Amino acid sequence: MKRSSILVQLLLSSLGLVACSQQVQKPTAPSSSQLSTTTNTATSSTSSSSTTTKPASSERTGGWTEEKSAQLKDYILTDWGPALGQTYKSYTPATLGNFFGVPIPDGVLTATATMTADMNGQTPELFWSMDGHAQSNQLAVVAVYADSEDNRSMSQHLYLFTLNPQGEGQVWITQQNQGNPENRLYFTETKNEDLRHFFTQLVGQP
Repeated sequence: MKRSSILVQLLLSSLGLVACSQQVQKPTAPSSSQLSTTTNTATSSTSSSSTTTKPASSERTGGWTEEKSAQLKDYILTDWGPALGQTYKSYTPATLGNFFGVPIPDGVLTATATMTADMNGQTPELFWSMDGHAQSNQLAVVAVYADSEDNRSMSQHLYLFTLNPQGEGQVWITQQNQGNPENRLYFTETKNEDLRHFFTQLVGQP
């Protein structure tokens, strides 16, 4: 009787273990649609990152070039100067001139100046420049014109064409015909609207 009871208990225990094992479910593998969604999301993320580009750096417009220099020369020598009855010549460090004893342009450039150039009360560093790029407290001299060679009167004109650190074009004039105790050559911005407008428009071109 006891043996039968023991057998019954063993049988019931075995049946319980089988039932428990049937209730434990194996983890299910992701369906094909789930895999597709995951793959598409990863691809989209990769594609987005690969197509993201840095904004292109803005190119500086304006400044000075040989082409602009040629256009200014043509305007002054064949149009603007003759319209005023004045004959101008271009001066560069390779083509020197003389303005009432001051060599131009070297005599007004800071490094080789014979007189200090005073620009409306300021004395910035003046230097000859091929591209017109100036730093703080500088003026880039890109052109010099004077009518002193063919004008023997005491009313001669010397023009400096400059770009400031902001890239703005300025046209300076002096008619000073003698020295002074301060040893300064005084310039003011020209009041000739035609010349100023032509130069500033030229500077602003790409």
